Amino acid sequence: MKSDAVNVAAARVEAAAAFLMSPFLVARIVEGMQAAAIRAQSPWLNRQDAADYARCGISEIDRASNLKIITKYQRGGAPLFKRAEIDAVIENGKWTPGTSSQNAESRRQKAETT
Repeated sequence: MKSDAVNVAAARVEAAAAFLMSPFLVARIVEGMQAAAIRAQSPWLNRQDAADYARCGISEIDRASNLKIITKYQRGGAPLFKRAEIDAVIENGKWTPGTSSQNAESRRQKAETT
């Protein structure tokens, strides 16, 4: 009885190893890596990528866009953001991701007057 359980476990391990070495899985991994490389080189970010890039949530990206801290561009109905613009507003202190929208609004107004 114990040897049956060992045989079943061994068969499962062998099946898992075969899947990990399968051309199907390798192709999916390569496709994912290629897509990630393209996204990393693009100056454009979708909402999720912009949030990940700025290390904040999507709602913070939306707030910054609504407050005109960062510009939201449209392509086929999908919002896009410029990576360089996110860098610039963080570097010049006009936006600190993760802060409340009231603080962001007061910083934006202060920046406009200076």
